Amino acid sequence: MKGGVSVNSNPTTVVVIGGPTAAGKTQVALQLAQHVPVEVVCADSRQVYAMLDIGTAKPTLQEMQTCPHHLFSVVDPANTVTAGEYATWVRTIIATHADPATVLLLVGGTGLYIQAALDGLSSHGRNTSQSTRDFVNSERERLGATGLYQWLQKVDPAAAAHYPDKNPRRVQRALEFILENDRPFSEILETPADAVQANVHYFSIYLDTSELNKRIEDRCNAMWNDGIVEETQNLLSHGIQPQQQSLRTIGYEQVLQYLGYGEQLSRTDAIERHIVATRQYAKRQRTWFRSDTRYQWLHAATAVSQILHNIAVTVCVLALLAIGHVTAAPAATDSTRLPPLPAIPTQFDSAQAIALFKKYADSVLNSDAFKGADVSCQIWNLRTNKLLFERNPTQNLTPASTTKLFTTAAAYHALGSGGALVTELRMNGRLNSDGVLDGDLYLVGCGDAMLSVNDMEYLADQAYRMGLRKVRGKLYADDSFFDHVGNRAVYSGDFEDVQHTAPVYPLSLNEGSVSVVVSASRKGTVSVQVLPNTTAVVVQVAPAVRQNRRRKKRSSLSVSQTVLKDGRVQITVTGAPRPNRTQTFHITVQKPALVAVGVLESRLQAGGIQVNAGIGVKAAPQSSRILSQIQRPLSEYCSVVNKRSHNFYAEQLFKFVGGRYGGRTNTADVARKAILATLDSLRVPHRGMILNDGSGLSRRNRVCAATEVDLLKAVWKQPYGTEFYHTLSVAGVDGTIRRRLAGTIAAEYVFAKTGTLRNTSSLAGYAVTLDGEDWCFSIISNGPNPSAYKKAENLLAIRMAGFSYNPLVTERTPVSGSKLRYERGSGTGSSEDEFIDDGSEE
Repeated sequence: MKGGVSVNSNPTTVVVIGGPTAAGKTQVALQLAQHVPVEVVCADSRQVYAMLDIGTAKPTLQEMQTCPHHLFSVVDPANTVTAGEYATWVRTIIATHADPATVLLLVGGTGLYIQAALDGLSSHGRNTSQSTRDFVNSERERLGATGLYQWLQKVDPAAAAHYPDKNPRRVQRALEFILENDRPFSEILETPADAVQANVHYFSIYLDTSELNKRIEDRCNAMWNDGIVEETQNLLSHGIQPQQQSLRTIGYEQVLQYLGYGEQLSRTDAIERHIVATRQYAKRQRTWFRSDTRYQWLHAATAVSQILHNIAVTVCVLALLAIGHVTAAPAATDSTRLPPLPAIPTQFDSAQAIALFKKYADSVLNSDAFKGADVSCQIWNLRTNKLLFERNPTQNLTPASTTKLFTTAAAYHALGSGGALVTELRMNGRLNSDGVLDGDLYLVGCGDAMLSVNDMEYLADQAYRMGLRKVRGKLYADDSFFDHVGNRAVYSGDFEDVQHTAPVYPLSLNEGSVSVVVSASRKGTVSVQVLPNTTAVVVQVAPAVRQNRRRKKRSSLSVSQTVLKDGRVQITVTGAPRPNRTQTFHITVQKPALVAVGVLESRLQAGGIQVNAGIGVKAAPQSSRILSQIQRPLSEYCSVVNKRSHNFYAEQLFKFVGGRYGGRTNTADVARKAILATLDSLRVPHRGMILNDGSGLSRRNRVCAATEVDLLKAVWKQPYGTEFYHTLSVAGVDGTIRRRLAGTIAAEYVFAKTGTLRNTSSLAGYAVTLDGEDWCFSIISNGPNPSAYKKAENLLAIRMAGFSYNPLVTERTPVSGSKLRYERGSGTGSSEDEFIDDGSEE
């Protein structure tokens, strides 16, 4: 009706207050209670449990007394809760709600529970059997969260796409359904929803990223000070097992590790992991809520007044409706329900907007900061496939770390979407029924720089599960995948150590280094420990080593290494340590492959597998068979390379590319040719490009902006394109640009790779405009003022992310046309790790 307000026939008003953890949802709800009659309904999958108070940031008893609270502390922590069960409880509360003047506040950050309660979930399919659940649980332990999500992508891509936050529990539920019912889980996701009958308003609370991160850190520290450890011990004393759903919760998981369940952590390390895990969860929550366009995002500081303004008319009309003063109107059309849209831009508006953008870009690059500098720049619209701006686009300059774009793209082109770097444990000979291998074992490396002691332990555990109990032959390291010219300065032809990187070899742990820990007791006893524990290293304490009892004199300890005739490394410690002190030395070993296989031997022996003939270095015969393997997802590896600009990892990947294409003796040459062949395959002109290494440390590398943009355009169209752009740093969020563009309109909407050398700055990647268009760009500057060039890069990135053809549009709205999405959980996991900034010499 003209001038009226349309309402649902059910006079219940539901206000959803969602958003990331620690954003202030509870406080917003409590402040609303001071203005209008409300009842709070829990929408947090962990606050429904009793006894989990401190670790879930549950409202206090005093806070709950301000207004009625529902579904808090209603579940025994020994039990599990499903989204369907929760939905039933909430729908019962809504159906029995009698007072139209009282608003139901659905408060919490569990988006799936909110969706289940208000939109409905299909119940088609059998209940999951315990055997199926146990099997998927075991696979989750074996594959990890990333591997579990990749499994779902293979068997049901539509269902995987429905979970952009890659929540392991939801992914696990989908896989259980598929195995139990032998049909895609996506079928039930596409079942029409049974929406609840109520007037629902959706709000999501946010804080600026830096403020949210600080609040998360303060909250986690407060939880440990307020007794989360004692709360966890109390749960354990009541028979709650660590593997039960209630304790598989961020905070409690880290406390369990601190208490000795699983990996042992110190209190400091446990708190730090608690903080990092909470930040990661907040990012996944933000991704979930952003995928639902019904949510209106409100800053915590102004949320209360804005919510009151939005619901005031509805609450008044519903109250009048309840006493018969008005009658319900038919459902509103979109034009009466929504605020008026800005005017559609005309062709004149569009042309003028592009002209203004070009003028702005010219003004940035014409500034005094670029006097004496060489600049190559190009910006391209991926949606329209049109050039937007360029400056010397084909001038080849030193690109610094944007070189890594070519290295990682070549690896993706070789392995494809879902590819992995594979380290194998192979056997040559017959494995008898009694577990005895009449032959040799081979640890075969391919250049995976992320190999760790945990990986060696996994290989040993898998070998034991396969029935291996004794090896009559030797345990060999196969490091033949690529050559042993490990010095980047040599194989690049630079002969200049711009930034030190560890030697690049096919098989190594911890960047080819070990830690030598020398301790001296008060009584003069000197002990030496080598970490990780490896049978490839022997320790020699020189007779000259004695305790230095003069406390004020500095330690004169030194550590050296020699290679023995049997190939093992002897570490010799000489000097005089100070009493009651420990000193640690980190040394790059001369035989990294042997050290790695020595770690594996110690893990095999610790796991109950005898290896009697020792270790060595030898290529595995073609007739050998795989016993177990480590598959490092390429997405995980390349995320470290591109987000953190990790030079050593990039050089390892460069050599991997060469080895992949057969370069066993001249690997760097083959890698360079393979990158050019990749560009030819992608139809990317390379215009005299020169790449001497894989990291961009070489000052003799030469690339132009047009080649980088053409690469980004070509990768965009490939099946691995989405994986590739998720390996790039996200502005204001992670990697090398997490601080540069924080708090700007570019935050979360620019995905880029940085580059820095003494006289070089570069930035290349993708940007999403206010209109939802996807652009790609490259800016390479060579000259005396890299810091000023970075400021210019920031200005252009902000202008790209803030671009709109419509002069009336000043804020970003969700647009389905954009392919780019900020999703965490892809890539390396924590984006809060300390990163390596491009090998900058400044």
